[in-house]
Formats: sequence, C-alpha cells, structure tokens
Amino acid sequence: MIEERPLASYVAFKGQRNPDWLAQNTTVWPVQNFNWRDLTLRKKRNEAERRPDNERVRYRIRAVGKMAPGLEPVEVEAESHRDFKTRQIVQHTYEGAPIPLGYLSPAVFTNVIDVTTRRPPFTSSFTNGILSTQFLAKVLNEDGTIAPGELEEHLRSPGDCETISPAMSCRSFMIFSPKWAVVFMQRFTNSKTRNC
Repeated sequence: MIEERPLASYVAFKGQRNPDWLAQNTTVWPVQNFNWRDLTLRKKRNEAERRPDNERVRYRIRAVGKMAPGLEPVEVEAESHRDFKTRQIVQHTYEGAPIPLGYLSPAVFTNVIDVTTRRPPFTSSFTNGILSTQFLAKVLNEDGTIAPGELEEHLRSPGDCETISPAMSCRSFMIFSPKWAVVFMQRFTNSKTRNC
C-alpha cells in the first residue's frame, strides 16, 4: 500500500451547509447512498494535479453511524488546500455543528481495480464534465479574477500555466488532453479516408 485516503465528500448532513463547495471527506460526511463514485481518483482534490495513469487501487468500506457507546470512533481527517495568492494552507470549513461518527461494522475491501485508459483494442478518455469545469474555474479564479479568454490563452501558451499554479499544467490537468484529441482526430480522419 502506497497511500490510503478517505474519499472526497461534498454532501453535508441535515443541519449543515457547504456553501463554498469545499471537499470534506468520508470521515466527516460518509457516503450516504448504496452507490458512489470516486470523483478524485485521477485528479487530486487539494492540488491542481493528476495522479498517474495505470495505478492499482482498492477501496476499504465500513458502515458508520452517529457515535454511540460501544462504537469505535471515526477519527476526522481534516481537508485543506494551498491558497495560490497567499501560498498559505487553508483548512476546509462548513457551516453547522460537527456530527461525531462511529464504526458500525468491520472493514471490507473491494477487489483491486486497474485505473487505466487502455483496454486493448480500446483507448478511452473520460471527463467528469461539470465537476471538471467547476474545478478548473476555481483554479483559474485563485488570483481573484478570470479574464475573458484566460483559459484559451493558457492553453495556447505551453508552460505558462505556472502563473496560475506552480504545480499545474492546463494541458495535463484536463482529462481529454490535446494528445488524446490528436489521436482521436487521426483515427477519425483515417477511417473517413478508408470509407470514402
């Protein structure tokens, strides 16, 4: 095991609010449904950076509920991010009183999952759509403003995304990167040529 980390979680309990849509994690707001998605599997939630492709992961799952006598307490892991204007670490907050949680069951583990874009003969690309857009807008706005055409300017100027974030490359951050666009366009062009 290289890294173990709770999943990002954005949905607060009744009586709490998350007005700035800052990620907490499942030690604060556990998954409140029988199905879930790991929205930060590839994109780190506290940095404008992506994890490498072709990683192997598995998930540890434990049922939790409100803390009660006899339960093992869930230790809260605080979430934070670096403010690129001040270069300071900012703790994520939410409105409402914290709700102490306790474990209701022992841990179970999923099978190991390969995180890859390649399943021969296929190569795939996926975007979380609106979530990716919201995150990119948040990164672009870290200096306090998003100028008209700012994203396009960054995409057309290789290497200048460091002005937004030292760790960020706009091209590598975006899931559907120009590299994949070129590959898909070449395949499309070749298939149209053969079919004409």
